[in-house]
Amino acid sequence: MPRTDEYSRLCGTDKKRKQCMAAVQSVAGGHGATVYPHEFNGPREIGLELVYGPYACMIHFEGGSRVGAFLGHWHMNRAADSDRSKTYPDTFWRVGSLNPYHKQKATTCCDTFGEFLTKLAEGLELLKAA
Repeated sequence: MPRTDEYSRLCGTDKKRKQCMAAVQSVAGGHGATVYPHEFNGPREIGLELVYGPYACMIHFEGGSRVGAFLGHWHMNRAADSDRSKTYPDTFWRVGSLNPYHKQKATTCCDTFGEFLTKLAEGLELLKAA
């Protein structure tokens, strides 16, 4: 049975995965963040790290994924900042599920790519204000 969800349609080919990555790069660049492609990817995958100061978000566009949703895994970028006391702002729950204990990780999960890009932009705005 063919997959008909938006994730499968947008991540099913290398060309479309690259278009998704370019859209994330555009949002990131517009907010002063940088995108670093992962050096090693699976045969049907593009992985990247969006970095904004001490914050980072890992994103994968994978053609073989069965999740059917766009995921962003936010974490602290220890390579850029060794201050272990930094956390995501309390308002970050608007962007995704924020770990309530240490507030150093969050997950954004969206059914549509447009919503995902909107949440990435909102997250970067919240981090800029933090």
